Order: sequence, then structure tokens, then C-alpha cells
Amino acid sequence: MVERTPIEVADIVVATYVEDVDHLRGWFRRTLEEWNEPGFDIARWKLTTEIPHLSGSSVESSRCVVTVHCSCDDPSSWGSIPVSSGARQLSVWINSHGPRAGSSNDLDWIPLSKSEAEGWARAVLGPEWSDNAYLVHAQRNERGRWPVLFVVFVDRNGQPLRVPDDFDWGQAGIGSPARPLGLTTFP
Repeated sequence: MVERTPIEVADIVVATYVEDVDHLRGWFRRTLEEWNEPGFDIARWKLTTEIPHLSGSSVESSRCVVTVHCSCDDPSSWGSIPVSSGARQLSVWINSHGPRAGSSNDLDWIPLSKSEAEGWARAVLGPEWSDNAYLVHAQRNERGRWPVLFVVFVDRNGQPLRVPDDFDWGQAGIGSPARPLGLTTFP
């Protein structure tokens, strides 16, 4: 197997799933615009908004399916982030599993390499956000598996923000204990 860098994986994902990647990036942009409108109701938005996803073949393993979901949240109460910034947490959740067998809901979870997981996140976040993203680790779920989670924090205009030292990372993802790792590869 050829080992690829996260940037090489991202390039392959973008080239292979160009429309899907454009859709996810556009969803993040549209969501930021919606959240800036006067009278925006975040609770209603969370109940009525369809969360976009992308499913495709792993770059590294033909027996693995990668599913990416996106979400957006308001992190302003999770640390000393200035409310005036209009901060948003953009999240990319990555699951990897074998092909679904018949009508079974049980999936054969297959772990991705850190390089491939980061590559999928970079593909979805794009060059303007991926260098400011964090890889968030958290506890396993009841099945012993959790999605790989990448987050980036932006202001109301989509410009990346630094996370304050007092940020509660347990709120940012799957639950406590969570910690940021930062992406390992920079162009």
C-alpha cells in the first residue's frame, strides 16, 4: 500500500467527489450566512435543517466506506470567546466501515489511518479552514467506536479564530474527555 500524505488524500477526495465536496463546503458557507441573519433561531435551525453527508470509498482500502457528516454549533458559552465575534464551530465527523451487508444495521467498523481521516477533513473544510482545524479525541461510544471528529472555529465572516485557553473541549464533540490535537500536516 502506498502511504499518502493528508494533502494527497484530500486532493484525491476532491477530484473523485467534486460535486459532493462542493455541496458540503457550500453548506458551511450558507449556514454561516443564515446564522448572521437578524432573529435567527438556532434551536429551530437544529430541528429543521438536514445535515449533509458524503459517502465514498476509502482512498487506502477498497473494502472500506467513508461517511462524512457536517455540523455547525455556537461555542460562545464554552470558553471566553467574545460573543461579538459571532463564533461558530464547524465540525466534520468521519465514520469508516465495511460495505453494508443486506438489511443489517450493524456495520463492521474499520479504522482509518490518521493520514486518511485528516485528508477527508481537509477535503471538506478546504484550504481556507483546514490548517486551523483541530482533531478532537473523545471517549468511545457503547459499541467501542467513535467517529473521527475535526473542528474549526470561525467568526461570523468565516475567518478562523483561535480557541481560548479556557475552552471546554468536552462541549466541542463527543464528550469528555476531549482534547485538541491540531492537524499534523501543513502545506
